[in-house]
Amino acid sequence: MGLSQFYRIAAVGGAPAFLPSDIAGLQLWLDANDSATLFQDAAKTTAAGNGDVVGAWADKSGQGNDATQATTSKKPTRQDGIIGGLPVVRGDAGDDYLATNTGALTAETIFIVAKHAVNNALGIMVDSTGAGDTRIVYSPIVNRVIYSYDFVNAIVSSGFTETDPIIITAKHDGVTTLSLSVNSDTPVTASRAVDSHTYLHLLSRSSTSMLNGDIAELLIYDSELSDGNITLVENYLSNKWGIALS
Repeated sequence: MGLSQFYRIAAVGGAPAFLPSDIAGLQLWLDANDSATLFQDAAKTTAAGNGDVVGAWADKSGQGNDATQATTSKKPTRQDGIIGGLPVVRGDAGDDYLATNTGALTAETIFIVAKHAVNNALGIMVDSTGAGDTRIVYSPIVNRVIYSYDFVNAIVSSGFTETDPIIITAKHDGVTTLSLSVNSDTPVTASRAVDSHTYLHLLSRSSTSMLNGDIAELLIYDSELSDGNITLVENYLSNKWGIALS
């Protein structure tokens, strides 16, 4: 037993692989490739398989911020073999959405692996409430992703194709600067004083602007991560989902 265990460890280089939870401050971690986190019902009693509705997407951050939906007609679906051959949670642009609660955030870093089904259609990936709404969306203008922080926008409009899978990185420093990048390209920045808000919805803004597309993984941290930690997470997502970085 000891010998076989040695060879298992040696095969992976003797060190555990990086996980997003290795970085402090993780408030929400939704991973569609972890089948044990997808359920058909909000009570998390029945597993969701390929094509099934998703009534609960269990949070892996340890914070218990599961994303849920009790109304069957408003549940997104699990679809396998989509991004990098792995599962996603899909919204149909109708009335699908999941509700969560990250608690109040000011400084933040957010990573999303997503894929839009159409060009030039508004689709919200994650949305908050607060003094001013903060959200990450696909714009109704072709090839445009927006990080809207208290009504001030950082916009990326080049370097990617909207209907291809992408890795989105958005952050606010907790003072005045927000930034957004796609596939680890040079960030676009904007200026807005810090605002306290809570992320409440995935795939929509409660009941409007539903996403016609897929979310594969979502990570939200309660601080501005260092460049080094951002690189760790982006490389983790790139390798996992088969998305090339810039």
